[in-house]
Amino acid sequence: MGSGEGANRAKGISFKTLGLIFGSAVLGSAATLLFLRVAEGRVETFSTASLLGFVFMLVLTTVAIVLSLTAISLSRSTERALLGKGAVAVSPSRLPEAKPETVARERPATPVKSCSSPAPAPALLSTEARERAEKKYSQFKDIVLLGAANYPGVVSRKIGEGRYLTEGDELVDGSFEMKSDRVAVCTFCTGEEIGVRFMGPRGDRFPGFLRSLANELKTGHFTRVFLVFDRTLDSASPYAKALADLGKRIDADTFEKFERFEGPPNIIIPELTERVSQLMSAPPA
Repeated sequence: MGSGEGANRAKGISFKTLGLIFGSAVLGSAATLLFLRVAEGRVETFSTASLLGFVFMLVLTTVAIVLSLTAISLSRSTERALLGKGAVAVSPSRLPEAKPETVARERPATPVKSCSSPAPAPALLSTEARERAEKKYSQFKDIVLLGAANYPGVVSRKIGEGRYLTEGDELVDGSFEMKSDRVAVCTFCTGEEIGVRFMGPRGDRFPGFLRSLANELKTGHFTRVFLVFDRTLDSASPYAKALADLGKRIDADTFEKFERFEGPPNIIIPELTERVSQLMSAPPA
């Protein structure tokens, strides 16, 4: 490796060289002028003003020469620096390629999408389907709750939205007094679009909710629970499985207080109306 001084000399013209150029230019110009004057046969005398003007002209000439040489030197230095950077940039590009298994460990593979790949329309359609399902379920819930609330003599304690992991009336969508019964009404959507809202991502929310309702029945806060589903449940339904499992965990008397209503509003509303009528006409306990 070369020293720092040698590297500086390679990059440009030193100040010593510039001084020599300046001095040579001054002496050469003065000698040339005197030679021309003597050759003409005249004895030259210099006034102070002319001498200063002559020196000033020589200084300007020398400065112009020095600036030109400096510009040339800087241009060459810049060219060498750019060439050096280009060599460094080319060098890494020629590094040996990693083996396929090494690349796979360092960076996960990204699937390549072809031009014929469909646009992400399914995601948009899924969002629209979910919004339609939410609207349909909201209408279904309102029909059920208002159908119970509008029956003559029924006292509404709550009409709204139930929440898991709560207790009392906050746990259910509707809470009603039907003569001597305190009835909780809970509505559910069984469609896949928003079913996870009720079952939970691991299917553990609905079973826990049923256990909470069983506790409310045992404490006497409710005497009956109406579970209203917007479709008929088959044996493979997670709701049906959770109810069957609950029946094995609690006593038969408590489990009998869970009453299921399944189907669209045109089927459920007449059944609910008939059941409410029975409770309202029953003699006091």
